[in-house]
Amino acid sequence: MSVDSLEGLLYHMRNVKKNGMYQSVFHRFIDEIPDWSSKGDRPKTISRQQRYSLEMTEKRWKEHNLQIVTKYENVPGFDMMSVEYPNKKYKNVLCFQEMRVRRAYFHNGKEIKRKAKNNCEVISANVTDVTNNHDVYEEDYNCPNCGAVEKIKNLENGCSYCGTKFKMPDLFPKVTSYYTVPTIDNKRVNRGRLISILISICVLAGIMIFNNVEFFREMAKDPLPILIIKSIFYLGVLIFCGVVLGTIIYTMGLLLNISFKAGESANMLAKTRGSKRKMEKKMRKVEQNFSYEFFEAKMVSMVKMLLFCENPKVLTIYQGSDSIEECKNIVDVQYAGAIGLRKFQIENGITYVSMELFLTNTRIKNDKLYDKDERYTVTVARRILPDYHDGFEITKVKCHYCGGSFDAMKIKKCPYCNNEYHLMDDDWTVMKLKRSK
Repeated sequence: MSVDSLEGLLYHMRNVKKNGMYQSVFHRFIDEIPDWSSKGDRPKTISRQQRYSLEMTEKRWKEHNLQIVTKYENVPGFDMMSVEYPNKKYKNVLCFQEMRVRRAYFHNGKEIKRKAKNNCEVISANVTDVTNNHDVYEEDYNCPNCGAVEKIKNLENGCSYCGTKFKMPDLFPKVTSYYTVPTIDNKRVNRGRLISILISICVLAGIMIFNNVEFFREMAKDPLPILIIKSIFYLGVLIFCGVVLGTIIYTMGLLLNISFKAGESANMLAKTRGSKRKMEKKMRKVEQNFSYEFFEAKMVSMVKMLLFCENPKVLTIYQGSDSIEECKNIVDVQYAGAIGLRKFQIENGITYVSMELFLTNTRIKNDKLYDKDERYTVTVARRILPDYHDGFEITKVKCHYCGGSFDAMKIKKCPYCNNEYHLMDDDWTVMKLKRSK
């Protein structure tokens, strides 16, 4: 969820459901991500666009002889929650759940970094499904087996290229975008406090013994009952002082850390506050069923894809002329949960939106990994359409010049008429992506 999560929660409170009908899809996806990260098995629950995104991620890892293995575990007391955003032909369901994550980094087959097993993240995944099967039978879709563009009704009878037959459940629902946002784990906080207390007790015990050696020698000569009473008394004083001192030290350290993070968060909050409300208000004047959550997930997904692509200019989702700087050594991207609206305008029937996206990127330099909080300004554009639907994917498009169907994920020009395909005629397109200073 974004920095506007409280605002979003209040806005959608009536629509938020516990678990929901796509719980099984969400949890299958959560189970498939570890298999992909450790064995390379491609998740079956994700769309072709997301599969291509994972391919680019794998390629970047291989360039640096790196592998990042991720495992998720349920956190007791936290169930999956979902919010549904239906439109005419498709419905998008945002599923999210807090889970414990274990992430290990391997370089040349050797583990070089591990994030603590008690780290927690909120995993958000957008699941796209059809509202009515018959409404989409005439739409184009990529064959899940060979990638050929076919009408959905033809795929049910058998792909004309590879002959594979599919039922509608094989095509929908699919996870069309996802991201994770880190959270605070209470067990980790309590463990830090306990360690501070134990260290304080040990230090105080050492100081007490060192400064009162003669006193303790004399005390050892006392009768056993008196020695036991004195020992219990001084041990109690030691533990009490250790708890107080340890708590004070840990609290001071926590406050310093919070102050540092608060400075960053305040800057982030100031730049993103109210963005959801403003964006919805502006977009719903031109599109009644606009979903901010779906838009947010799409922005994160596209930016991540561009940061992992070796040459972003070849991607249909990018129409910018500038190269994207300093992203070749990025090996992992985590959304910080904040996206701020900078500019909104409509010109010649096209909507232009500039957003500032907050990320935590893991970079590799000299065979060492380091995390860095970074901001990116992303400008996207999309033609105002009377029948826009959020089920659209760029892996299944129809040329606006000749009507030919082709997979536009990796090529920008129609293979039939050689005219360039402009994604903004159908969906959001990145016009500019630049790292903020």
